[in-house]
Amino acid sequence: MDEIEYYKYTMPLDNMMLIGNKIFYSRAEWTRTFAWRPHRCHISKRIIWLKMAYRGIVTYLDPGVFMVQYIWHHEHEHLIWILKK
Repeated sequence: MDEIEYYKYTMPLDNMMLIGNKIFYSRAEWTRTFAWRPHRCHISKRIIWLKMAYRGIVTYLDPGVFMVQYIWHHEHEHLIWILKK
C-alpha cells in the first residue's frame, strides 16, 4: 500500500493537517471556475480575480469535525503543475 493511501484512510484530522499539501494534492478534485472574488494562487502567489482559474476542493471528515479546504491555481501554473507530475 502506498504511503499516501495509508495516511488517507488511517490518520485522524489533526495528523493529516501536519502532512499538508501531500494529502491535499492526492485527494483534490479540480474544477475550472470563474473567480468572482479575489483569491491567491497557491503556486505563484499572484492574485486571481475576474479570471478563469482552477479550484481544488478537499473535504476532511473526522468524528465531530467537517472541514472543506480550497486551493486556487492560475491557469498557466496549473498547466505547468500537471505537466510536472
